[in-house]
Amino acid sequence: MRGLLPIGAILAGVAALIAVNIVFALDTIDISADFTGMSAETVSSLVDQSASPHLTPDIGPVAGLDRPLFSPTRRQFVPAPIEEVATPSPVEVVEAIPEVSTMRPEIELKGTRRIGSSFAALVHEEATATYSWITAGEVLQGWRVERVGEAELVLTSSGSSVVYSLYPRESDATP
Repeated sequence: MRGLLPIGAILAGVAALIAVNIVFALDTIDISADFTGMSAETVSSLVDQSASPHLTPDIGPVAGLDRPLFSPTRRQFVPAPIEEVATPSPVEVVEAIPEVSTMRPEIELKGTRRIGSSFAALVHEEATATYSWITAGEVLQGWRVERVGEAELVLTSSGSSVVYSLYPRESDATP
């Protein structure tokens, strides 16, 4: 009888640990950026909207770097509902035709993300030391973004193209 008491205590402890693990396994962990309590001015100062104005501020560079880009548990971001506000009448904006550049853009591809059915790329512009999210069709340093794939970015300009890979081949690495 005396030998059964420690075994019963051990089994009770193991059962308690299993119950705690089940509770934690069922709990959802939210790793999204938390902008609650911040004013709109603070959030807009943290997020550079001029780089990709069609993306929501919650998908800007700051929010993107707060969550790991390549994690097996990463979930798609779902923005909070936005209250409807009366919008002013639209103003016609005429965009200047960008200057065609022949030099390869000095950028680094830092990550990609699927937004809906298309991809967006997080690039670091070395000249300005800024990060921005770009999508196909945008212009970056005079080069048109031809395609953003799961692990690459293709830019074209004047018939030439350049491919940036998220995972450089060993032959591209410097010794």
